[in-house]
Amino acid sequence: MQHSDQTHDGSSDDQVEGETVDTPVQFEADPVLLAAVDQARAALLEITPASTIGAVVGHTTHDEHVLSLHFASLMPGYPDWHWTATLSRIDADSEPSVLETELLPGEGAVLAPEWTPWSERLEDYKLAQEHAAALADDEDDDVDDDDSDDEDLDDDDELDLDDHILDDDVLDDAVHEHAEAAVLDASVLVRGDEAPAVVETEQTVDVDEEGLTFVDLDDSEPRSSVYYDEDAPEDLR
Repeated sequence: MQHSDQTHDGSSDDQVEGETVDTPVQFEADPVLLAAVDQARAALLEITPASTIGAVVGHTTHDEHVLSLHFASLMPGYPDWHWTATLSRIDADSEPSVLETELLPGEGAVLAPEWTPWSERLEDYKLAQEHAAALADDEDDDVDDDDSDDEDLDDDDELDLDDHILDDDVLDDAVHEHAEAAVLDASVLVRGDEAPAVVETEQTVDVDEEGLTFVDLDDSEPRSSVYYDEDAPEDLR
């Protein structure tokens, strides 16, 4: 805790490069107020237990006869906070009196965040909600895209399967056609094998047994030898 001892000698003006600068008034601490430690502690006991009040750690001079005495705070969770009693007196002949008591933070104290008006907090909340909604929409779009891709893949698989099925059907038809053709060829071969073979051989015909008349024609002119059946009509001989 810094001590600010100020001396009341009125305000003074210093010249700095042609400009007038007001110098803060320094006050000297009132020795009577500095010595009123017990009076200040007694005032603090009205707002906090004695076990929470530590030793004097400093003072702050506010005016010629006004100053604050700072006591260490022994409360858990309040490091570097100080119990403060502000004392004053009217003049050099009067007795000190306590103006106020309070708990104040020191330089290393943990403080709450700066207070933010409700309107600003509400605006921040709305922005956060809009941001969350936008992220949710983006995630939904990504899911829809993934589903569409999966459906496309499924459609492609179905088309490929249909193509395979069609190819198999065509192949089966071709196999059946070839099988039927092979059966026909085999049947032809079988019928051909079963048919009597044509044997080109010379045969001797007995004219008397067959009842035929052999006519010997003149060989000077080309003719065919014709056999006539004796029982055949005359016009057919």
